[in-house]
Parts: sequence; C-alpha cells; structure tokens
Amino acid sequence: MKKNSRKHTSVQWPADGVAACPEIAERRAADPAALILGCSRLKASIEDAVRDGRVVIPDG
Repeated sequence: MKKNSRKHTSVQWPADGVAACPEIAERRAADPAALILGCSRLKASIEDAVRDGRVVIPDG
C-alpha cells in the first residue's frame, strides 16, 4: 500500500472556485495553506442530491 501526504490527497480548489464560495474564500484568506474539503453550502447540495436520488452512494 502507498501512503500519500494530506496535500497529495486533498481537494485542490481552482481560483474561480475559491472566489465563487464566500466560505472557502474566507478560510483561504485566513490561511492560504489550509486544506479545505468543502463548505456548508456544498455539503447541503450534496445531501439534497443524495436525498432526491440524483446522486447514489453505493453500499460498502
């Protein structure tokens, strides 16, 4: 098994993605090296899509 660093396996946000989300932009401005997995609006939209059946999460 290969072990990668946190930065290697983290989400890489493009500049326009950071600019489009006030929550991510604020966190990035506070710490440019922060590992940011998402924001509350992104999480809510994913949860809505799962609940509505637009995104399926496989078992196991």
